[in-house]
Amino acid sequence: MFEPLQLWRAQWVAAALWRVVHGEARWIVLDPKVSPLSIPALGRSRDLTGWSGDAPAFLPIYVPRAPFGEPPHELYLWRDTYLRFVKGLSLGERQVLEAYLGTGKPKRLAVTYPSETAPSRRGLKVSPYVNRDVVEIFVRLAGLCEVRPLDKGEEMS
Repeated sequence: MFEPLQLWRAQWVAAALWRVVHGEARWIVLDPKVSPLSIPALGRSRDLTGWSGDAPAFLPIYVPRAPFGEPPHELYLWRDTYLRFVKGLSLGERQVLEAYLGTGKPKRLAVTYPSETAPSRRGLKVSPYVNRDVVEIFVRLAGLCEVRPLDKGEEMS
């Protein structure tokens, strides 16, 4: 149903947004007059739409090397893109998103398994412990992110 790269990216987008909601990460504001520390954390209000300031902001999401060989890269989720996405969700989808982001610990969206064709490589499939609707929402959201390859010096191992 989902391509392995879609699942891999969705998993990291979900983890990054969970961290924002719980005050462990913040949107990076591009306006030098506005300090990112002055932006209230989403976790305090549990509001999925976040801070309503006009300054453009993004959430950098590091995506490590995938078990199936995709090199590490970074995704940029722009705040205005995220806000439009959340506003476009149906009530049920929004409740599913809120339930996932409000949990005490983020659940993995995908699990690895040994590849039948190449035992040294690993495959990726949807975790049986997470609602498929959650996975679908984060796959759609990950598809809206800007993909940025890492420079050789930036790659984390």
